[in-house]
Amino acid sequence: AGFAYYFAAFAALPVLSRWLQSAAGMPPLRAALVLTIQLAAFVVVSLVFGARLHRAPRTWVLGGGTVITGLACLPGAALLWRPDWTGLIAVLVLTGIGSAIVSPVLPAVAATVAPPGRAGAAAATANAARQLGLTIGIALCGTISRSVDAGSGEPTTGAVVAALLISGAVAMCG
Repeated sequence: AGFAYYFAAFAALPVLSRWLQSAAGMPPLRAALVLTIQLAAFVVVSLVFGARLHRAPRTWVLGGGTVITGLACLPGAALLWRPDWTGLIAVLVLTGIGSAIVSPVLPAVAATVAPPGRAGAAAATANAARQLGLTIGIALCGTISRSVDAGSGEPTTGAVVAALLISGAVAMCG
């Protein structure tokens, strides 16, 4: 779950940032503010539901949050019809919600299912899986963006959609 939801939620962000600055013509600060929509959704869900998530069935929390994060990438396809930054709002809000469901619970679940002497290692491994998902995801989304861009040097709308759809597919398979 850690690899998949981190990949889906965060790996396409560098491509989105480049697209917002080039295709949408935003200055870097404005592009960053658009991307903070995801952070805002994450923080609100974590604050409101964080304690309850620890009491919910683990499979629902980890699986459900990962599925929400994966499905959240699908609205990005709407950018093909209307290539405007507002088309990213649903993606950012829903990936923020999905990742906020999984994030506080994943290390705790890993620690509780491991033998007592291995709880710390299990939680660290869960965190490492998240980082690996992010690292591989950024590399893959960047590679996809470069190949779809056809040498323009800037991400096209098609590159953004491709990165989002691949990210969502990884979460659904994870």
